[in-house]
Amino acid sequence: MLNQHFTAQWGLKKWTESVSKKLWEESIRPKIPEIITELTKKKKEACLEQLETLFKDQLSHLWNVARTQLLEKFLKGDDKPLLEELMEYQHRTVIREIKKVYPEHTLDHLNRIFTHPSAHSDEIVKIETKKALEKHKDHLKEKMSNGEKLENSFVELKFGATKAEINLDGSCLWVPASIRHDVNANHRRVVYGGVHFRDCTTY
Repeated sequence: MLNQHFTAQWGLKKWTESVSKKLWEESIRPKIPEIITELTKKKKEACLEQLETLFKDQLSHLWNVARTQLLEKFLKGDDKPLLEELMEYQHRTVIREIKKVYPEHTLDHLNRIFTHPSAHSDEIVKIETKKALEKHKDHLKEKMSNGEKLENSFVELKFGATKAEINLDGSCLWVPASIRHDVNANHRRVVYGGVHFRDCTTY
């Protein structure tokens, strides 16, 4: 056989090297591009899957095709489209948070204020000034209402009410009291109506 003849002439090592080289050239080498392409494809799919998971919330508003194209550009080295989308997502997040503080403004209005601040600064100042004045008026009304309630309570309890003057003509103003006559060794005293007399001396 051919291998025996070749082995007898060149040895087993040469035969093995020859077969390996032939196998490499005829079977393996032609498939290298295909293998690389397949590995690259699988690696790309794995990377895309990881990126979609990583930016799920930020890119949720995009259609599947648009999202895939965006991430494929990123894998090819074009990161500008993805960065723009991430910045836009951050902008929308900030606007929603501001909306919680100023619920009277629409999202579109707040977006225009941040996009073109000079064109809408006067408008926002007027709105906030009016809001502050209304809040101050409500505070004053509340204070006045509390004052009126307190005054009405005093009136109901007749605090500060002036009583009619009483005519004292012909009236006796002595304080009713019992008479007590105390006698000691050197003096005596009479107490009447709470008045103390001590001008009587005993001899």
